[in-house]
This record gives sequence, C-alpha cells and structure tokens, in this order.
Amino acid sequence: MATKEEFLASVQRLKDRQASRKESGAQALAEIQALIDAGDTRGAYRRFEELPILDQLAISLTPGVS
Repeated sequence: MATKEEFLASVQRLKDRQASRKESGAQALAEIQALIDAGDTRGAYRRFEELPILDQLAISLTPGVS
C-alpha cells in the first residue's frame, strides 16, 4: 500500500502531465492555425496527423479550425 507522500507525489505527477499536455496541445493548435493562415493546408494537416488521437478530436471539435 502506498504511503500518503507517495500518493501525493503520484497526484502531482499526474497534474504536471496534464498541464504539459494542455500546453503542447495549445502550441500545436497555434502552429496549425498559423499554417492555415499562411495557406499551407497540407502542412497544417501533416502537423494535425502527428498529434495524439485525443488532441486530434479536440481540434476537430474546435469551431473555426475543423
């Protein structure tokens, strides 16, 4: 059984991982939007395909981008 400190450390690692994913997702969305604005739809789609499936779904549901 995990100690309280181990549990809290595990929770903190999960929070850090979630924050990192949100940050990288926002960065990817900005890159994709910049490529679309520049008229490079193939490059935007290529960048989109590199994302994890959950990020692809989130972007697909984002108004104005999908």
